[in-house]
Parts: sequence; structure tokens; C-alpha cells
Amino acid sequence: MDYINTIGENIRHFRRIRDLTQENLAEETGLSVNFISSVERGTRNISVNNLIAISTALDVNISQLVAQHNNNQINQFLPTLIDELNKLPIDTQDALIQNFIQITRIASNYDK
Repeated sequence: MDYINTIGENIRHFRRIRDLTQENLAEETGLSVNFISSVERGTRNISVNNLIAISTALDVNISQLVAQHNNNQINQFLPTLIDELNKLPIDTQDALIQNFIQITRIASNYDK
């Protein structure tokens, strides 16, 4: 298994979901933008401490960053979801996103 690439892809995925730039993530973690970029591209190893910092900043479990997924269905649906969300008032968008985050947290507890 290629965990270095998987971790990088997952970090990029969750960073984008949270609408963060690499600069934002670097600020929140105290890591450099160059480091974040290298990890996302799979060209650099990441320590457990840095993985914890990134997972905390992204508000995800470390297991979500190292898990290998087949996200083809999700990736195909995301543009439609984003388009539909963008049609709604910002307050409604925020409420839906917060509800979705809560639902995913509840669902992840069932996986344990």
C-alpha cells in the first residue's frame, strides 16, 4: 500500500472540503506551506506529531487521513453538491454543512 500518497490525497481532500488553502492549514498547524504541499503531493513523509497537528486542524480522526478509499462516487457527486449549496443563502449553507459534519461524526461512531 502506498500510504504516503494516500495520506497526502486525504489531507488535500479534507482541506478542500473545509475550504482551506495550504497557507491556512500551515498557519493553523505551525507547519510550512512547502511541507503541506509536499505531503499532499506524496513526496514527503509525515511524522505522527505532524499528522496529529493536521488532523486536529482539519477536525478529522487520524484514521480518516490514513484510510484508503474508493471515492469515485463521492468525487463525481461533489461538483453537483457544491453547485446546489451555492444556490442557497450563506446561513442555510452553514447550517447544512454543520448538520452534515454532525451526521458524519455520528456515523463514524457506528463504525467503531
